[in-house]
Amino acid sequence: MSVVYWLVDEAGCDLLGPQVGHKEYSGRLVAAAAKGPDGLARVLWLQERGVVLKDGMKGLLEDVGGDRGGKTVGQAQTLRYVMQRHSDDLSADWLAVLGWGLRTAAVACGSIPLVEELRQSGVTFGHQAYYDAGRIRDVEMTRWLVTEANVPFMQFHVSELIYSTCLRGTPARSQGLLQMVQLLVGAGAGADSGDVQRAMSCAAWEGNLPLVQFLAQHLEQQLGCQPDWHSVMQVAVEGGCEALLEWLAGKAGCLANAGVSYMPAAKTGDRGTLAALRRLGVPWGADFTAVWAVEEGWQAPVLRWLVEQGAPMGSEVELKQAVGAEAAAWLRGLAEAAEADKAAETGGVWRLTLSQVARVRLSAGAMR
Repeated sequence: MSVVYWLVDEAGCDLLGPQVGHKEYSGRLVAAAAKGPDGLARVLWLQERGVVLKDGMKGLLEDVGGDRGGKTVGQAQTLRYVMQRHSDDLSADWLAVLGWGLRTAAVACGSIPLVEELRQSGVTFGHQAYYDAGRIRDVEMTRWLVTEANVPFMQFHVSELIYSTCLRGTPARSQGLLQMVQLLVGAGAGADSGDVQRAMSCAAWEGNLPLVQFLAQHLEQQLGCQPDWHSVMQVAVEGGCEALLEWLAGKAGCLANAGVSYMPAAKTGDRGTLAALRRLGVPWGADFTAVWAVEEGWQAPVLRWLVEQGAPMGSEVELKQAVGAEAAAWLRGLAEAAEADKAAETGGVWRLTLSQVARVRLSAGAMR
């Protein structure tokens, strides 16, 4: 925007004049100008040159509500200015939306003085403020909302806080989320066992072992409930945190019937997680077959890993359909090599492994 100022004020370029009346163009200008601590000053500069601020509210609200980019004091100040100066020109619905944007920007920009100033002027903050603070994992803002502003926990869910902030970032960000949850739970949030269980799954997806441990302890010791370790294990595979998987392996029942745990890791090609599951003794499971792997289009390195690990394959008919004509030759060789018990005729599940498939493929290749 500083370049725009110079071009207009110093160089005399007419950048704004032709399109000032165009709402979409004006909207982009206002939204861009509002970013930064001096956002309001920039917006007022545009207003002096004919830009209608109301036209820029849609774009500004999209920036405030979106996940990209940090929120700024300038955005909050701009929203407050428009609400104060144009309250008579805006409908009640628009004022309500602008009010939401103002509260969101004020908390998400991390300015406690601004939030306090808004509170003193009559702006009311609800449980959404905790989610907004969570977007930037602002522990100090969260502490202030709890201890100073006394924002109620009504309709607040710990799981929603974690889910909305699940950004697999730096250890510091993970630590900030843990501190926030500890603070909120200590102040009375997290009283619903179902919410805490869901929160554990969200934390497992992020691969945040300390947070999963804290929530499990809270669930067991404070709420008197046994965690659903199997559900947490399923989500932890997607998170790809081997330390978390190692810890979960020691919990009762989390490895039972966990064959499907290979599926999400294999889809993403996460061989580290796959190896960890195999090392921990996770069974393949009744639903896990080579046919499924082929149909899902797994990456070649993952299929090679399955071959080496002796993963089970499906029926002859299913595998032929999945792989194509070449599978027929493999299956004939497999039948001879393994003396299968008429699986081709009965359509039953073959008692063969992908390792045997690999050997037959190599033999066939050598014969050509």
